[in-house]
This record gives sequence, C-alpha cells and structure tokens, in this order.
Amino acid sequence: MLPVIKDQPIRLFMKKLILTVICGCMATFALAQTLSGTATVKGIVTDSAKNALLGYITIAIKDAATQSR
Repeated sequence: MLPVIKDQPIRLFMKKLILTVICGCMATFALAQTLSGTATVKGIVTDSAKNALLGYITIAIKDAATQSR
C-alpha cells in the first residue's frame, strides 16, 4: 500500500484549481481574437522599383482615427 499523506487532498485541489485557471485563461484569450465585423481585402501588391508582383505578404489594417491596428 502507498503511504497516506496528510496534505494529499490539498495538493490535488491545487492542481485542479491551477488547471482550471489556465484553461479559463486560454479560452478567454481565444475568444478575444474574434472580429467584431468581417471584411474582405482584395488587391495586388507590386514592388515599386521593379514593378514585379510580391507573393506571401502580410498586410495590416489600421484604424484611421487612432492609427493603431
């Protein structure tokens, strides 16, 4: 038989509590990434010097009032 530790229920409770808090934080962060509205951006991006098409680029849309993403 395994020896019984006095504070074993407390350790189990703390592990469950920490796991619950971590899962709650992850769910909150995942839900915070949703958009309030949807938008579609279409276009062609070219290099101004060579007038060549650029592939695999990333764009950022900024708020005109606050100049932030």
